[in-house]
Formats: sequence, structure tokens, C-alpha cells
Amino acid sequence: MYQVICLIAVLALTVSPAKSGQNEKPSVGLFPSVADKAKSTEPFQKKPDLLQKMDKNLLDLEDEFQAYSAKGSKAGFLSRNRALMIKSNHYVVIDVIAALDSKETVQALQNVGCRQISSFQRVISAECPIDALKKLALEAAVKFMRPAMMRHHTGLVNSQGDTALRADLARSNLGLSGSGITIGTLSDSYNCNSTASTSAANDVASGDLPAGVLVLNDLAVGTPGCTDEGRAMMQLEHDVAPNAALAFHTANLGAASFANGILALRNNANSDIIVDDLIYLDEPMFQDGIIAQAVDQVVNAGAKYFSSAGNETRESYQQNFRASGLVESIFGGELHDFDSGAGVDVYQRITVPPGISSISFQWSEPFFSVSGSPGSASDYDIWICTSDTQPVDSANCPFQGPFANVGGDPVELVAVDGGQSGATLYLAMSKFTGTANNFLKYIIFNPSVVINEYATNSSTLFGHANSEGAEAVGAAAYNQTPAFGVSPPILESFSSAGGTQILFDITGAAITALTRQKPEIVAPDGGNTTFFFSDSTIDADNLPNFFGTSAAAPHAAAVAALILEANGGTASAIPSAIYTALENTALDMNTSGFDFDSGYGFIQADAAVIRLADPDGDAVLNRIEVTGCSSEIDKDSDDDGLSDGDEDTNHDGLVNNGETDPCNTDTDNDGIQDGTELGRTAPIADPDGAGPLSGTNITVFIADADPSTTTTALLADTDGDGFSDGAEDINHNGRFDSGESNPLSAASIPSSLNQRTVPALPAWAMALLALGLLLQLYIIRQVLPARLRSQR
Repeated sequence: MYQVICLIAVLALTVSPAKSGQNEKPSVGLFPSVADKAKSTEPFQKKPDLLQKMDKNLLDLEDEFQAYSAKGSKAGFLSRNRALMIKSNHYVVIDVIAALDSKETVQALQNVGCRQISSFQRVISAECPIDALKKLALEAAVKFMRPAMMRHHTGLVNSQGDTALRADLARSNLGLSGSGITIGTLSDSYNCNSTASTSAANDVASGDLPAGVLVLNDLAVGTPGCTDEGRAMMQLEHDVAPNAALAFHTANLGAASFANGILALRNNANSDIIVDDLIYLDEPMFQDGIIAQAVDQVVNAGAKYFSSAGNETRESYQQNFRASGLVESIFGGELHDFDSGAGVDVYQRITVPPGISSISFQWSEPFFSVSGSPGSASDYDIWICTSDTQPVDSANCPFQGPFANVGGDPVELVAVDGGQSGATLYLAMSKFTGTANNFLKYIIFNPSVVINEYATNSSTLFGHANSEGAEAVGAAAYNQTPAFGVSPPILESFSSAGGTQILFDITGAAITALTRQKPEIVAPDGGNTTFFFSDSTIDADNLPNFFGTSAAAPHAAAVAALILEANGGTASAIPSAIYTALENTALDMNTSGFDFDSGYGFIQADAAVIRLADPDGDAVLNRIEVTGCSSEIDKDSDDDGLSDGDEDTNHDGLVNNGETDPCNTDTDNDGIQDGTELGRTAPIADPDGAGPLSGTNITVFIADADPSTTTTALLADTDGDGFSDGAEDINHNGRFDSGESNPLSAASIPSSLNQRTVPALPAWAMALLALGLLLQLYIIRQVLPARLRSQR
């Protein structure tokens, strides 16, 4: 599930389904022309002054609340606008943009009774009394304000994503658990959903969460939209990195609170890795907003940041404004022409499913909330209409974004209600004032919406997930991966596509278009949790399955915890090193190499760990090898044909009982190399060809000429006849050649030797030796091949 936070939406009115299949263009005679407007033949309205300061949703909300209060109703207030975040005691969550000094704006919010105030640069987020919204908007310290709205994208338990990622192999083969690493999570809530089938305490008791989760800020119990999705994300993290410490901060109290939550998880919770699963719809598409800047700030300080890519597939249209010569009938803004040919078409037909579908519409100008003055130089509007045979007016277009944008932010957002059956609607865009050739783009936040005509199938990944510092994560269902028999992995159809260009820096200056490679990676979704969200037929159990890039991102973050632990702990690797290890070992999906749908591909935990923390692939981590005698860049440090990990079998950097020495070609000093005694017939290949890594040096290595017969590498006299193995196998090639005695037979004694090289063993020792040989043969023929296969 990928959450969507909407900061402005038009009151969602239910519409009846319109005729479908219609594709004729409306008569241009239905619309006033630009010439008509110039001659003032139409009674065009002026945008109300309050629309310069507050969005229409807040105007309508206060009016609706006043009508409710006037009736003296004893029933609780329930707004018709279901997207608004209404809190207890008739408060609503809003974001306020400071005109000049944010301290003065904070004081203005306090003066009208706002609470939960959080300030980041020019943006102040708060819960404010509904009946004080207009009063607040009139304050000189307030530049403009808009509501915060949230909705979900749904896409004794272990997530199956753990297996799909091969994280289980990374843990078992390399002894990893995420120990010493802290993962910070940002989502809606952790433990406020009183209707959930389990609580946080239940999850700790069942082992689905660790004890001691640090909660910096959570929503109050009963808050609208309180789903505890953050707790579900943390269950997935715990599955993959069971010994990692976990921390949480809500991101559902406005954009400023979100940005501050990112900083708090790094600075107050000491999070090494941070992950989120949501987007604010008014985050800039063409500029790094305050949340993106907070991401870059913590990444520059060493944190690794993972963000869900989104669940919007390619539900986006983009195009330079194309003048139609026709105007909408409310404010007289010139309508955009969707038809690139000789004709004119000011409507784009879309089909929306039942329920709410939010749209973010932006154009290529800088945000005041990011850069300050001058802000947007233009004012565009978006209209969603019920008929394409009627003009763009209030009667035909119930869903509108008429905010006055000049000097503010170049964004309009609309929440469209498709009713109970869905509807065919008609989208229009208009330029009220300003630059005529702006680049226009909208994204629809519902992958079930169909853009029936003039579709450009453009990018939908934007905002902080598109920041330089974040690693954006797409989704693939766990059962559509190689671990479950599907190769290559298959991308979820809803996973958002990258490619959104950055056109302005944070000062508002225009820059050469910058296209960041997003998303970078894909991780699994659809795995089990104890309570979230609902059960699916994807598996045979009755446990809830968690779908969406909201589930993929925490999987990837937890894999990063394993990599960081393997590499040496919290400060052992910079963020780009972790990202590169994941990307360079990912499985290609849609195309070879990078693409804007699946990034570099589906991540593989074990391979990513090895790439960074064990580059020579000998199963002994760098941090172990640098403290011992073996080399972190040489898979076979002593060149005996055995990898360092095959000799140091518990990978602790020590030569323990029962282990051969990875730094001594001949551990038992019998004159025969360890690899030769254990049946190695070929050297270990160089892991990277001409690169810095090394395999077995072929000028040192001696191959076993007869691997069907092996002596022990831990005992100089395998057959106990008093003669060392090397004294019997004179040419030390592992084969019983002519003129040599057999090192595996006590009855075979070297004819050229007049005395024993080692004392003869008593009968009881010979019996123990025989048992040891049988155990060694079992290890050689069963255990080592299995281990080698698991490392591939």
C-alpha cells in the first residue's frame, strides 16, 4: 500500500455515470472565445479575494461547519469532503505558508487556537479549529494555506518477501541479523488503530516486532486515517533484519511535520536507515521541495533513505500549453487544446472508478513555498466536467481547482468522486493569466483510472522519492520472482514510473532539465503481516497480505541493514555504496540495464551483501578478514584451491579445531597442499577478471590427480603407519603413483625409507582416525558442495 497525502482537493460531489464510448469533439460554438472575452461579451467572474489566501476546500469546510452549528445538531460533525483530515473537537490539519517571518506565522496560528504546530522553512503544519480558518487566512503573516488530506492505496507471521529477496540466505550463510543498525520508519501511524486485529503489544509478544520500538511521534487513537500501516512496514523490516532496532515517526501531520520527522529519526533516534511510504500531492514535480530537501540533508549526514516509488503506474499526462482560442465560462481562462492536429479539443475523456481519485496538476514554474518570491508567475486551473457537449462552467464542472496561484505555488489539486459505479468524465485545463508556453503535467492517484484519449503515459514518480538522496523502490509480487519459480521477476502493474524532470533549483532559478534515474530498484510486496491489510488468494493461508510499493520499500530498507551490518556497522559505508551494491546485483526485469519502470531490477540480498561486504565472495566478511591473516580481496589467500570461507568454516577469522588454515597452504605440514588432500582438481577463478580481486594463483596450486581418494588435511599421517602423507605421496599430487606407497593404507610402506617419519599410532587411535576420515569424506561430498551451491 502506498499512501497518498493530498493537501488540497475540491469538494467531492457524487456524479452519475455519463455515456461511455463517446469520442466526438464538442462544437467550438459552445465556448466563448478569447475575442469574446476581450470584448467583454461574457460576464466573467473575478476570483474571490480569499482564494488568494486559502483554498476552496477550506472555504467550503468552514461554511459547512457554520451551517452545522446553526442547526444545533447533537450528532457529530462529518464533512461531506471525505478527504479532509478532521480531528477531535472540530479541528482540521492544514499547511500554512508564511508570508515573511515564520515565527510571526506560528504566533498567528497560536492566536486562533491551532495545535500540533510544526515549522520547516516557510511551511507550518498544524491542526486548526474549523471555525477559525477564514480569520487565520486574513492574517498578514499568512501567505496562503491549504488542507492536508490522506488516503490509502491498498495494494506469528513472516513475510514471503524475505525468501523472494534471498535475505534468509544472507542471514544464514553470513550470520547476519541487522544487529547494531537502527531503521527509522515514516508512515501514518504505529499503534493508534483500535479496530486492528492486533496491537503493537500483541506483535511484540508474538515476535512479529522487537521489544523497545522507539516511537517519536504517533497519531492519537481514533484519528481519521489511522491504519497503523507504519507498524505493518516495521513487521516486514523485522522479518528481514530481526535484530535491527526500530523507530517510528508519523508523517500524517502535514508537510512540515513530515520533513521534521525525517530529521528527528536521524538526529534523535540515530537512525542509520530511514524509509517512508507516502507522498504529499502538492510536493513540487519540477523542483526539490521541503521534504526532498530534508531527505538530502539526512543522506548527506550518512543516513540511507528508501522511499516507495508510488502506485500510479503511468497515469499521467504532460504537454506544453497549447492555446485553443476558447475560454472557460467562469473566470475566462483560455482552455488548453488536447488535439495536436488541425482540430481543437478542449476536453480529455477519462473513466474513473467508484470512490475518490485525486489529481495533482502542476506547471513549470518555481514554488513560493520552496524559494520565496516571486513564486508562480502564472495561474492555471483544472476542471473535471460531466459532459463534453456543454461548456466549462459551474453547472457542468463540479470538480474544480480555482485557486489563485500568482505569487504562490504552481499547483492545483482536485479530488474526484466516481460515485458507487464509476463515471466517464471530461478533463479540461485553462490558463487564467501568465506565461502561455508553460509545460503542464498532471498525475492521477488511482491506477484504475483510464485516460481514454490523448494519453501520454508519462512519469508518475515525483517529489521526495525523486530527490537526489533517496533510493526509490518499485514493487513486484513476491510470488512473481525467481524464488517462487518466475524468472525474470514481474513488475506490479501499478508500480510508478520515473522520468520526471527537475527544472528549477531550490532558489527558484531555472536549470538545464535534470532527469534522475528513478526508481532505482524493485523489492517484493504481497507478503503476510499479522493485521494489515486483508487476506488475498495469492497464498493459501488466511493471514493479511500487504501490497504496494509501501510494502516493497521496508523490505529494501531492511536489506540495507544487513549490508551495513556485514560491512562493519553504522558508519562503515556511505549511502551511495549501499545503493550501488543493491543496484549492481539486482535482477534485470523489463529491459537490460536501467529503465524508468523497474530501475536496475529486483534486488537480491545475499548478492548485495557480498558485493559490498565480501567482494571476493569467500563468505568471510571484509571486517573479519582485515583483522585476521586472510585477504579481503583474495578468495583463496593461500592458493591451495580452497576458498578462505571453506577453510574458515565458521567465518570468524580464527583457525579453530577442525578447520584448515586459510593462510597456510599445508595446514598439517605433511608436504601436500590442503586443497590437494581434499580433492580439489581446479583453481578458484578470479572473481573479477582483470579487477582488483584474486582467485587461486595457478603457479602455486597443485591439482589433485585422483579426487576419488583423499587424505586428511588436518593429520600428517592419514593411515597411521608412521609415515607422513607427503612422504608416501612423493610428488604430492594426491594420487598413488608407481614407486610410491599408499598414504591411505598402513600396510603400504615406502621402500626407500628406513625409518618412520612420525610415530606409529595405537589401535584405538587408528579407530578414531577412521571415524574422522568418514566424517571428512561426508563433509567433502555433501556439505561443501551444498554450501557452494548456496553461494552462487
